Amino acid sequence: MGRFLRVLGLWMAAAVLLAAPALALTVDDLVKLRDAGMGDPVLVKMVQTQGVDFEATPENLLKLKEKKFSDEVLLAVVEAAAKRKPAPAPGPGPETPAPPPPPVVPPATPAVPVVPAVPPAPADPAPAPESGAETRKNPFAPREKKCQQCGSRGLLACPRHGPTEFVVSSAVKELPGCCGGVGWLECPSCRDDLTRASLGDLSKALAARREQWKAMDKAVGGELFHGETRHFCLDADMTREEAGKVAASCEGLLLKLRAAFGPEGFEFTRPADTRIVTIGLVDTWTRFLDWYGADAKLGAEQKLRLVRTHGLSMYGTRNYVICVRERAGADYMHNIVHGYGHVLVNQVHGFKGRLPAWLNEGFSSYSEALEMGKPVVWCIDYDPKDLDPGIQWKESVRRAALAGKTTPLPGLMAKNMTELRAIDYQQSWSVTNALIAAGPDKYLKFIAALKSRVDQTEALEKAYGSKIEDIERGWKEYAARQ
Repeated sequence: MGRFLRVLGLWMAAAVLLAAPALALTVDDLVKLRDAGMGDPVLVKMVQTQGVDFEATPENLLKLKEKKFSDEVLLAVVEAAAKRKPAPAPGPGPETPAPPPPPVVPPATPAVPVVPAVPPAPADPAPAPESGAETRKNPFAPREKKCQQCGSRGLLACPRHGPTEFVVSSAVKELPGCCGGVGWLECPSCRDDLTRASLGDLSKALAARREQWKAMDKAVGGELFHGETRHFCLDADMTREEAGKVAASCEGLLLKLRAAFGPEGFEFTRPADTRIVTIGLVDTWTRFLDWYGADAKLGAEQKLRLVRTHGLSMYGTRNYVICVRERAGADYMHNIVHGYGHVLVNQVHGFKGRLPAWLNEGFSSYSEALEMGKPVVWCIDYDPKDLDPGIQWKESVRRAALAGKTTPLPGLMAKNMTELRAIDYQQSWSVTNALIAAGPDKYLKFIAALKSRVDQTEALEKAYGSKIEDIERGWKEYAARQ
């Protein structure tokens, strides 16, 4: 009944706008409908039916991109904006001839050879649901016209920086002249006004973050190491060499995920959006919260919870991976990579915390094992008697599956975080492994359907072309072979 009432409320909201076809949709109209949970098919139909009262300028598209609108909605906006009637002139007067078009300037030849940021995928995967703008207008999404030089992105990774290096850090006083510290260059073949504007935004954001470094250091009463790769910021009380290992592991995870899912599965994430914070001592972490709490706009209860944490991920408009090493112990690198897995699957795919618990934890454990060799992180405090640290997770799941002690998939999918038992947690990892092994493209299709609020069972069955009972049987056979 609750689901029915929610769906009814969404359709009533749509009916209010559809009842007045003369009123074209504004940017605020679209944002309100998206925030209310309106699905992409309805939004596309409304845009096509009513039109929009704004132009598809880079600024408006970027504004919608920040709200995580899908490519389908953005494409409908672009088409509707193209059909808008021009506004009437303010008064009579002589016609002013249109200015001549600017001269066409051929793209400059790069001074050094350029290569795609990632190797091409063996297959053409489904487009990532994270892209928040229409394909031709989003410089971080693949273009319709294939470009061998940049992998159809419109941006080239700076050839002077390796994929797991710091592009800029607090140990370097001057910004690198190659890319200005953002790690990306315009593609000579695909560059456009939006690409240039985006690189300008990255440069401005970088300048703001360099100022933030001083505030962080003041908060902890000493100098932290601050470094940035192409995809995230890192703040740590570590040496440059130690921090480099952290960065290499997280960037290495991205490379492995792209090898598994294709380069579009986990697209470029702006450094301003993702920050990894690892602090050694609890006392230092408590002082760091003076800055962090204000930057993340935390309430008193949230701040109190963070004082006690050993590791935490937060995702939304800004994404944080937090690790307090004094509490995390020897496995702190596992905690960081696991937390980055949470950010990637939630932020890159636009869930912002709405992902089902089993899938959220299962994917993060999958990511952890992909980079670190095996999963060891528990995001829930279980009774020690429920855990056997001497047994690998795959062996624990194998025994449970053979003994009939696992949870049926519909039951696992219905559980929230507090309801997951220790074996459920491990089973979530094992099921995720099996689903990805059965087809990374199918897994991404499944996630995309969940984002559109499709029921989990229905989404899984459609993505994999099998009934839930057959999928569960296939997983158990997979688990028994481990």
